[in-house]
Amino acid sequence: MGTLKYAILGLLNRNEMTGYELSKEFETTLFEFWNAKHSQIYPELRQMVQDKWIEKYVKADNDKEIYYKLLPLGKQKLTRWIEEPLEDLPVSQDLFSLK
Repeated sequence: MGTLKYAILGLLNRNEMTGYELSKEFETTLFEFWNAKHSQIYPELRQMVQDKWIEKYVKADNDKEIYYKLLPLGKQKLTRWIEEPLEDLPVSQDLFSLK
């Protein structure tokens, strides 16, 4: 599985976010050691919703934006990934900083 899913899970572990907010995090906070375009992020979000790692919802006061939040299975997957030794992971970007 690609590492992008784990980066998204890590962001959602901090706070529930919209897809747009996640994209902005990659452009601002994570850009120095990891990058992803919205065209990569949204398919991952769809798959993680389908896999029940995250859940999407709309807020009662704003039904135009879709928010994503971490579910227990997603938290479990993120924790397992963080605990994996780095030498077992393919290093193509800065995994240490991402974790």
